[in-house]
Amino acid sequence: MVDSASPQVALCHPGVMKVIAFLSQKGGAGKTTLAVQTAEAAYEAGLGVVLIDTDPQKFATVWG
Repeated sequence: MVDSASPQVALCHPGVMKVIAFLSQKGGAGKTTLAVQTAEAAYEAGLGVVLIDTDPQKFATVWG
C-alpha cells in the first residue's frame, strides 16, 4: 500500500499531468492553506507546479 501523503505518489506515472483541486463553498475551511502546502511539497519533490487561486481574496498569489 502506498502512503498518500508521500511525494512519491505523484511520481508513480512520470510525464502524466496531475490535477488536484480543493473545493468547498464554506469559507475558512483551509482550502488555500492546503493548496499552497500541497503545491510546495510537490515543488520540493521536484515536480512542476501551477497554482491557480480563484478565491476573491487571492491569498495564494502572495505565496512565494
